[in-house]
Amino acid sequence: MSLVFIIEFLSGGFCIIHNTNSRIDADDFIRFMKTFLPPCKNKVLRGLMNPQSVNSNRKFNQNWRTFLSVQRPGRYASVEWNCIIKSADAVSVRMALAFPDVYEIGMSYHGYKILYERINGVEDFAAERVFAPWSDAERLMKERKEPLRTLETETPLADFEVIGFTLQHELIYTNILTMLDCAGVPLLATERKPPFPLVIGGGEGALTPETLADFFDAFVIGDGEDAAIEILQAVKEFKNSGQGDKKDLLRQLSRIEGVYVPSFYKPEYQSDGRLAAMNKIEASAPDVIRARRFNIADDLGSVAPVVPSLRVTQDRLAIELRRGCVHGCRFCQAGMTNRPVRERPVSQILEIAREGIRRTGAEDISLLSLSSADYSRLPEVLELLKEEWAPHGVSLSLPSIRINSCDLEILDSVSTVRHTGLTLAPEAGTERLRRVINKPVDQAMLLDLAQRAFSAGRQTLKLYFMIGLPTETNDDLEGIVQILREVENIARRKRGRNYQINVTLSPFVPKAHTPFQWEHQCLPDVFKEKIQYIRSRIKSGKIVFKSHDLQQSLLEAILARGDRRLGSAILRAWEDGCRFDGWEELFRYTIWEQAFSKTGIEPSFYAHRERTPDEILPWDHIHAGVSKEFLKRERQRAYECALTEECTTGACAACGACPDGKDNILAPAEEIKRAINADGITKIFPLQSGDMEKPPIQRLRLTYSKHGAICLISHLDLGKTIFTIMKRTAIPVSFTKGFNPQPKVQYGPPLSVGFESEGELIDIFLIERRAPKEILKSLRSQSPRGLEFIAAEEIPLSAPAPSAAALAAEYEMILPAEWGSLDWGDALNRWKKSIALSVEIPKRDKILKRDLKKTILNLEQIKRAGENIKNAFRIAVALDEQNYLDPRIAFAALCLLPLENIEQVQVRRLRIILP
Repeated sequence: MSLVFIIEFLSGGFCIIHNTNSRIDADDFIRFMKTFLPPCKNKVLRGLMNPQSVNSNRKFNQNWRTFLSVQRPGRYASVEWNCIIKSADAVSVRMALAFPDVYEIGMSYHGYKILYERINGVEDFAAERVFAPWSDAERLMKERKEPLRTLETETPLADFEVIGFTLQHELIYTNILTMLDCAGVPLLATERKPPFPLVIGGGEGALTPETLADFFDAFVIGDGEDAAIEILQAVKEFKNSGQGDKKDLLRQLSRIEGVYVPSFYKPEYQSDGRLAAMNKIEASAPDVIRARRFNIADDLGSVAPVVPSLRVTQDRLAIELRRGCVHGCRFCQAGMTNRPVRERPVSQILEIAREGIRRTGAEDISLLSLSSADYSRLPEVLELLKEEWAPHGVSLSLPSIRINSCDLEILDSVSTVRHTGLTLAPEAGTERLRRVINKPVDQAMLLDLAQRAFSAGRQTLKLYFMIGLPTETNDDLEGIVQILREVENIARRKRGRNYQINVTLSPFVPKAHTPFQWEHQCLPDVFKEKIQYIRSRIKSGKIVFKSHDLQQSLLEAILARGDRRLGSAILRAWEDGCRFDGWEELFRYTIWEQAFSKTGIEPSFYAHRERTPDEILPWDHIHAGVSKEFLKRERQRAYECALTEECTTGACAACGACPDGKDNILAPAEEIKRAINADGITKIFPLQSGDMEKPPIQRLRLTYSKHGAICLISHLDLGKTIFTIMKRTAIPVSFTKGFNPQPKVQYGPPLSVGFESEGELIDIFLIERRAPKEILKSLRSQSPRGLEFIAAEEIPLSAPAPSAAALAAEYEMILPAEWGSLDWGDALNRWKKSIALSVEIPKRDKILKRDLKKTILNLEQIKRAGENIKNAFRIAVALDEQNYLDPRIAFAALCLLPLENIEQVQVRRLRIILP
């Protein structure tokens, strides 16, 4: 029995279990730890050696089939690299990081990754992840009375001291209630009498916390890196004291900078519905809660992010260049509330890239900022990253480029390896309106960028505009039309007919803490007219329009500037079935309309009403970074079409973000050692410049097995996982040629989701010769649990691909016990004696016709020694396209069994049969 794992002790003293073979018994694991690791007083190690810690993973592996019947079951399985597991008795406080959207969205969110690593970096604390279950998984959990559990240890959410929700936008609010309900945690804060679990919210949505005040015990305003640690420390001290109730704990939390406890404040309303006062009912609570600010140069952030086993929305190594923005776009909440600017030194960026690529195997680096091109040392960092990583097939992307600050050479720098998408956001169609929103755009620069993009070989360009901005007229809409026509003329000259221009028309949503927080939102019919006007003026089929759902934008506007009275409407909408309101296919505004009506809420009061400058706003006691006086001045300047210059290069605008004066932190000038000569880089990544063009000289055929939860990962997702393993091991794999180079590999026949296997095949092509045993050892050291490479052999370069050569595959099937004892003798005799056995199998919208004599090549009942398993069978099935059937379906068709609940059949592929 083999055991493949790596344990690393980091500065915080915690353990990362990169891989434990799913077939390892807990006693074997502990015996290995005690034998090969010296005695250690480390509390985390002692917790890891506790059988309870290991058994939680065994339970996970035993129950992984629970979600086989739902969409993308891999969402609910933790089989990722860099996943951090800590035993419950090895830490004092555990926090569930709850992301109220699906796995693919949450695992793309950089702030979520930062908190995960930062909290787990403290020896006495543990952070685990949990995501919103899709509607099918929610139903399944309710039917089986299964609570919502975290990925790492499958611990029920209700067992954590703290549940911390990321509030990334308004349309996830009902998902928060779904997650609490699935966890068995009371939805209303007033109904949660015991101190734990505490329900805390953070992120952009926490800047207007009153809308969600009914459901949360506390909010973190601003940056969470230090605040999260201080909260967990306060919880630890409260637990150790053994005294006090929940209110005492909340008092301690309210003393932490940036923490808002809504139960310590009570709103009072005027007869016309406007807020009269926000009364403080707890003397020790602060009058104003100031947002926390964290200097990103003080910490590397996320350097070993969890590597998703699924394809996620943003599957890149993200490096935060700088936090904050001082351009002052008057509609932008993020730009107003993340001041001052804090930049990361170039040396740190290079260090994060090296460590991150080494520990993840990522093939893309994304340089994050509200406007990446504004990073003060961007040309230098792009040159260094390009020099170091382009030879290794790692591409760069700048997801946010401000047009005026974008050097045209940037396009070349980020396109060295593979072309990434380019999105430009003029926001408005005329210079006048762009001055209103304080976003001056050099239109000539915009057109030059479009020309450079199409000249460089890009076929697609994305343009982003907002409609319904304050003071907008038909002339501004016509300006959008003219920009689109000029860009298309450029595309036609450079690309002929081989181009597409994707245009997003986004309805303006007024946001709190911005100069436009007093403005009204246009009525949906007005938005519709504006969109139709622009569409009607563009006749080209090469310009593809997309506009946000107008009712979703309306709901966003209602919730974005809401008060505490909206809590009852959110609860009612959730009770009546609202889920995933940010997903158009699930959004149902009619339910929201009914919820507003039932709870006495008038949507127009929140969305379509212009506020007066002297009105008390529900978020006035939250100081998000800029003063209300500054926002009023900026609003007036908007109506005067006056620009306000940004303060990193211009004068201070007295916004209130820097109480002690101008306080932007820019990246310092540094003497950087060229990366190509840096210690350790050649060792980690042996490829040199030009290797991407080298032809393969060796081909290895690898055999691997799959067991446990990794079987919930699709064939395509598994391919992505294997590629990142090869990147981490620095295997000199050959790359394909063309627009987007990819590793040259050939896979065996795909395996259905949920099937285990003893012998899957993959061929890899190398540009340097390697001993098969060396490759096998490297792959084993970097594989997630459940995936084990078991053999490697060299084969001719010209050999056929395993998928093309495969004749058949042999499977073992175990039917569920509730199906009873199956008398299959008649079916077997019919199969043996028949010349042909024609069947018709319904599949989606068509009928599959098969001859079971050609599909089933062998069939026998088996019984394992010492195991009381009935209805176990071994079946061999042809793999050619004309005869293949899922072995479960082939068996059911032969035995005249129904196809319902076929996912209950346990299947293990034993081998692929080659010539």
